[in-house]
Amino acid sequence: MTERADEFSRLQMLENGKVWAECKAQARSAEATFRYYAAVCETLGAEVTPARGDYLSMTAYEPYGVVVAITPWNSPLTMEAQKVAPALAAGNAVILKPSAVTPVCAAWRI
Repeated sequence: MTERADEFSRLQMLENGKVWAECKAQARSAEATFRYYAAVCETLGAEVTPARGDYLSMTAYEPYGVVVAITPWNSPLTMEAQKVAPALAAGNAVILKPSAVTPVCAAWRI
């Protein structure tokens, strides 16, 4: 994302009508969101629930499965990152349904 930030910014500017500086800031914000959730995966700490009596107590972290993310037209880069990054970090598959007026911004990850 860092290498293609200008391309993402240009796509959002053309589709959305925002000024270049705002699009550039939102591209950086989207990148930061993915970096944040990647770091959460690396530093995840787990606490085991204490056993009560003669029982075995375990904590299992499992993904939900498929997450559907519906995003608005006004800030596709940041809104998509805020919905997709945590779902992927938790191990889920994501189906992204972008706004009909900003479809190219949603396809930039492919």
